[in-house]
Amino acid sequence: MEEAVFLIKGDLRAMDRSGASLNVRNHDGDTALVAAAREGYLPTVRLLLDEGARVNDKDGWRAWKLASDSRHDAIANLLVEKVALMQ
Repeated sequence: MEEAVFLIKGDLRAMDRSGASLNVRNHDGDTALVAAAREGYLPTVRLLLDEGARVNDKDGWRAWKLASDSRHDAIANLLVEKVALMQ
């Protein structure tokens, strides 16, 4: 898992240099945060949040809902904490 997070960090840095957004959507309409939350990839969710992925909007709600429905409780709790800190 650490190797995957390392590779994602490199991808995020490349995106930042090119001006791409962390909140871009894939062909299904999901952001990286939504996809990572749905699949239960906690380190990726943490990294995306640390790098500035939007969480206080409908995508943040969707990410929380998918994580919660899939019983990825640590991710669901992290998303709630992140939104609470923004208030």
